[in-house]
Amino acid sequence: MNTRRVRTMKGVLSGLSWVFRQLQADTISVARANAITTALGELSRLLKEGTSDRMLPLALAVETAIKQDNNEPLPSELRFLAKRMSTRLRFRILARDGFRCRYCGKTSGEKELHVDHVTPLSKGGTNDPANLVTACSECNMGKTDTMININAVA
Repeated sequence: MNTRRVRTMKGVLSGLSWVFRQLQADTISVARANAITTALGELSRLLKEGTSDRMLPLALAVETAIKQDNNEPLPSELRFLAKRMSTRLRFRILARDGFRCRYCGKTSGEKELHVDHVTPLSKGGTNDPANLVTACSECNMGKTDTMININAVA
């Protein structure tokens, strides 16, 4: 099994553990717990078979079941389900921002550039282009998961 599949399998187990803790604390309904565990079980089966074409729809089904009642961010145990940013989207953001850090103004010739989430994924942010900005490595690493008003900086 490759490293990514092993990490995803560990994530599935963490997700199941999270569901059971929520059930014990009576913070989610049994129907929601069933929807999440069914999707996680199917994801696990696909991992074992090596079938990856249906994994993203299943991951989105799990995310939808968790966020069903409120729009809270994914719990850390299930963050492995978050859709990864594509290389194409990353390039579009860098080009949109003129290959310049939106926080300090440095260019790609001066510093390594990253694509940063204005609202971090850990706080409910998404990979929507409106939530993404170009940041140099220093600004991005210094910011960590802090939320900054980009309009006040840019």
